This record gives sequence, C-alpha cells and structure tokens, in this order.
Amino acid sequence: MDGKTLSGRYILGRLLGRGGMGVVHEADDTALQRRVAVKIMNADILHSRSAVGRFEREARAASAIQTEHIVRVLDAGVDEETRSPFLVMELLQGEDLAQLLERLGPLPPRLALRIVAQACVGLQKAHEAGVVHRDIKPGNLFLARREQGPGLIVKVLDFGIAKIKPAHDPRRDTTGLTRSGSMVGTPRYMSPEQARGIKDIDHRTDIWALGIVLYHALAGRTPTQDVEAFGDLIAALVAELPTPLQEFAPWVAPEVAAVVDGALQYQPVARYPSASVMLDAILPLLRDDPGDDPLSLDEGMLVPLSPSERQTVAPRLELPAAPRVPRRSGPVIPAPGRAAERWRDQSTDG
Repeated sequence: MDGKTLSGRYILGRLLGRGGMGVVHEADDTALQRRVAVKIMNADILHSRSAVGRFEREARAASAIQTEHIVRVLDAGVDEETRSPFLVMELLQGEDLAQLLERLGPLPPRLALRIVAQACVGLQKAHEAGVVHRDIKPGNLFLARREQGPGLIVKVLDFGIAKIKPAHDPRRDTTGLTRSGSMVGTPRYMSPEQARGIKDIDHRTDIWALGIVLYHALAGRTPTQDVEAFGDLIAALVAELPTPLQEFAPWVAPEVAAVVDGALQYQPVARYPSASVMLDAILPLLRDDPGDDPLSLDEGMLVPLSPSERQTVAPRLELPAAPRVPRRSGPVIPAPGRAAERWRDQSTDG
C-alpha cells in the first residue's frame, strides 16, 4: 500500500505495524502538511459487524476524551477502493511499555510508578467521559516523545473494545459483552469479573488491569505467567488472588507493593474507587525531591533495575490472613473455541 492515497488526502508510507484487525502505516496528510498514522481495517474481515463496530467505537471513544494522555484520533473514513474503514491518528515516536519491558526486564520502582501515574491521568479522563477501556496492558501504554520540549508522555492506545456508557453515547452499546459468558480483552490482565464474562463491568476493571501492569513492570512478569492452558488461566483469574508481588520481586518496598495490592482486590468495591485515587496513592512515593515533577519522564530514566537493587530484600507488606476470594456457585469459565483462539493470539503479552 506504500504510496496509495486515501480520501484524496492521506498518502501512505512505511508500515508501522500489523495485527489481526488491520495494518498501521505512517502517512502524509497533504491537507494539513503533517505526518500521521493511519490504521486500515483488513478487507477480509469487513463482513464482521463486530470488527467494523470496533473501528467505529475506537474513533468515538478516543474522540470523547480530552487529555494529552490518550492517543488522538484525527479523522476517520472508508477507502473507496477496498471499502475498508480507516482511522487517522497522531503519529507517535517512541515505544510501548511491552517493548520497554522486553528490552529492560523489571523496572526500577520509581520508573514503573511514573509510567503508571501518567496512565492514571489518562484513564481518569476516560472514565469521566463514560469510557471503560477494558484492554489495559503494556502494549496499549505508549511512551511517546513530546512534540514540543523534552521528555516522554504516556498515552493510552486502542479503544477498540471500550465500553461507552449509554448516557455518553446515544448509540446502542455493541461492545461485544452482550451476555454473561462472553469475554473480550487480554486474559492475563483481566479482572476476575471480566474473565467471568459479566456484562455490567465498570471502570474498576481498568483499575485491576493497571494494577497487573504495575505488577508486571516491577516484577518483570505477570502473576499468571506460568499458567499456559487457557482454561487453567481463566480458572485462576476467577478463583484466586494473584501471588503477592514481593514473592517475585522481594526488592520492592512495602509501600509500593501496597499500591499494587490496592488495585488487585477481588471485589471491585474493595479496589481503588477511581484512577485518581490510585494516582493519589502513587504520588507521595515520588516526591522525595521538592523540585521534581512526580509525573515527569525522560529517556534517561529508561534504565533496567540495577544488580544491587535486585539483591535487596525489602520488609514484607502485611496482607490480611483471611482469604478475600468469596465462594461462588455456577459456571465461571467461558466456553472454549473462539475465546481460546483469542487467548492464543494474545498470550505473548506475558
């Protein structure tokens, strides 16, 4: 497609990425003389109403949120030649958190906290706009170089399976969770209620997922990384609390482990009630230097955990002795088949 023009305006350039839904190209916006990213839906899935709906939903959801911490959708249209929908987004330079973790392994706690703190700002704005992301994971948190001035900014990507509350979107909610037993998202980062396929999940499912992201950034792994079978993973998600962070990352201070624990409570009502409250729990841990902006990030901070830090054994966070997972009746594991295929496709996220 290199050199192809969409809508008489966007000249496609190099391929930036490819996935099951479509491809992303760098492009020239000839009308406004700027470089952009264009996501084009694969022609072979145009027959899928849910796939087309995902494209439409991503544009609506991202456009409803006013913050620099959400990737901006600039335009949307349909390619006249292939009839494939496309989205035009701001072009980002940098890497996503999944790539950073693959490159560095466990991150120093202050770096991990700064990344998640910025993500909290973006998620809070999304939730205030009535949007629940439902697929927060390292690959959807992008560390972008700022267009003006030094530093990095964390941007939340991919609102394709977001849930938009009806009060904020007059269209019928066709988010893919239309009945109990249907599951969307990336399994290793799913909340228990999302893994169970419950329809009426709310913004607190994103709080859980962000807690797993922070866990992964601090420990270099997710709590369920050793679980390979899809059914076993779902059973673990709906019936067990994650292994305490310090079991895998003994160097993490108890006050940092407490932030993770506050997000990873089984019952949504017991988690941080909002992303802003989670942010409030993080900020005191980043204010050692009065002159430092606790949300600032720059490329010089992107370093691995040092060998000396790895050898540290911090005091343990005291956790409640009583089990926090309630007893439940009835089936909790979604049917295999398409859900299992999605799991295999997404299991590389760790």
